[in-house]
Amino acid sequence: MSPTGAPAGTNISCQTAASDSVQSAVLAAEAYETSHQGVVPVIDICPGTYSEQVTILKSLVLIRAPVPAYLGAATIVLPASVGGDQSTGLSTTNCQAGDSAAGISAPQSVIEICAAGPGGSNTTGVNVTISDLTVEGNWPTTVCYDSLYDILAEGGAALTSPAPPSRRRAPTR
Repeated sequence: MSPTGAPAGTNISCQTAASDSVQSAVLAAEAYETSHQGVVPVIDICPGTYSEQVTILKSLVLIRAPVPAYLGAATIVLPASVGGDQSTGLSTTNCQAGDSAAGISAPQSVIEICAAGPGGSNTTGVNVTISDLTVEGNWPTTVCYDSLYDILAEGGAALTSPAPPSRRRAPTR
């Protein structure tokens, strides 16, 4: 996928990326997973800054596209319009079913991973791996709200962020 809205394609070349937003790539990957049971799609995110909120409801992998490092980082940031208004961008997943009735504030997050079924009951089986990406909430200092997250995994979902590969060093004398 590409931050510039490049023409659609199905490879990892950032010039022919298949999606122009992280959320649209997630939706396509989730649809693919639904029709191909047991497959965990990998979303290669091209370098750039993506100003959006992302909701993930199925297992997948988010990773920086395997392009040269000099092209820069892949960063997902909270849209400015959401961070400045506590009523905008609140979660609407099954994970928040019944929250308002119980007097619980619905969370805001840059990336929300939710495994809950209808009615908010926890489930299992949603496993998301995020690697080599930057996620920034950039929450305004004027916002006083205790349910703000860069990444929120809930409802029985699991999040993995693998450690960078270790580098072998040659012995020194």
